[in-house]
Formats: sequence, structure tokens, C-alpha cells
Amino acid sequence: MRKASVAFAVSILIVGFVAADCDDDPANVLAGINCAFDLGITGWTQLDGQLYYEPTKGFPTPGSARAYATAQPEWFAMVNDTCFPVAASVAFWFGAWIKREPFSDPTSRCMVRFQVYDNSACSGSTISMPSTSWVYSETTRWTRVDGDFFSDLVSRWANLYALCWADNSDFAMLIDDFFLVPDPRIFEDGFESGDCFDWSVCPMSGPV
Repeated sequence: MRKASVAFAVSILIVGFVAADCDDDPANVLAGINCAFDLGITGWTQLDGQLYYEPTKGFPTPGSARAYATAQPEWFAMVNDTCFPVAASVAFWFGAWIKREPFSDPTSRCMVRFQVYDNSACSGSTISMPSTSWVYSETTRWTRVDGDFFSDLVSRWANLYALCWADNSDFAMLIDDFFLVPDPRIFEDGFESGDCFDWSVCPMSGPV
């Protein structure tokens, strides 16, 4: 078991991170690419479904993207137009926040995905596609969609995507506050050094 002080410190990092717009976090790789829709939907391209700007609703502040789909099957996709650099050998935490509009199919869900390339134009074949799982959302509160990945041993570039889907009927999903940050949840003092005194139980020897 980890010491309580370590768990508390990690919780403070996470709570502090989600309390501010993504553009205000200097650690967020996506800051500066309209990750919080402060500029409307500038810099975002609709691929499937319909994309609108929602000025009055958002997380944690007003202003979000509204993903809407009506045709069978109910499918929505959008991409950010910026090809941004991804640092090498970093454990990243990434995601966004979503909220289902009241009239929407209750099976509505979304995911966040990156397409990673070996060039600064984000062209050609993708090297990898780190993605979250599909996440369902309620109509009464915002839900975080998140995942993690460890970047390649060399620097890469990536595009950011959001995908939404429903099984049966029309949906509208609000999406806001994308983030890609060095993972604050990782407990970095493992056992590799042989020092286990940051752990509540520290056996000096074990089975041979």
C-alpha cells in the first residue's frame, strides 16, 4: 500500500488539473489548439455528423462543441486541424469531458483518439492510434473520457480526434476541454532502486 500522503498528493494534482480550462494548463500539449473551444469551433473539422458551437454550456466554463448525428447509423467524428509534436518516452494521460443532451439516445457514447505519424505534416501511414474506450454519458453531469499511453522512443507528431456513436436514434453530445499531459497519477518511486521506504510495508528480505 502506498503512503496516504502520496495518494493525497496525486489526488490534489488531478483535482487541480480538471478545475481549469485546458488552455490554462502549461503542461497540456493541447493548449493553444482551441482545446476548450474558446474560439468557437475554429481549427476543428467535421468528418461525420454535424458540428456546432454551444456558447452557453461547457466544462469547466461555458463554450463547447456540440456533436450531432441523425442519419443511420448515428455516427459523429471531428478532427483538430493542428499537427502537434509528441515528446519521446513520456507516460501521457489524455481525454476530454462529455455530456449527453436530454433528447439523445441513451446508448450515445464517445471516445478520444490520436493518430500518430513520423512527420510534422501528419501525412502518410499512421504509426499508432492511442484511444480511450467508448464512454457513456449522463444528461445531468459531465463525464470524463480518459486513457493513457507511453510515447515512442523518438519524437512523433499527432492529430486529435473525437468520435461519438449511438445504436438506435438521434443524439447530441457536448464535448469540451481536451487534455494531453504527463500522467500525474503515476507513482514514480517504484522498487527499481531497491528503496521501498516510501511504502507502508517494507520487507527487508523475501523468498529466495
